[in-house]
Amino acid sequence: MDGARAEWVLDLVFITGKKNTCLDDKSALTPGGLGLGSFQDFKSFLLQDPGTVARITDLCQRVEEFTRLFPMPGFTERDTGRLDFRPRL
Repeated sequence: MDGARAEWVLDLVFITGKKNTCLDDKSALTPGGLGLGSFQDFKSFLLQDPGTVARITDLCQRVEEFTRLFPMPGFTERDTGRLDFRPRL
């Protein structure tokens, strides 16, 4: 059974699934992968651990500092603005 058919069967019994393509799939219409759950479930799971929150926040800051070394051509500092992807508690 492929991911597309599994998604259809799960929908019939009111379980949310997401079909996902895998590396060796021959067609995007019949992907072999299947994802369960949601990003919100995963995010809330991660944010329960203060150590994980601290590591994510530190990583976000380090990535932002690094990427600021490489300005985007055609944009001024005023245009770029700061996007905040850090977890909110």
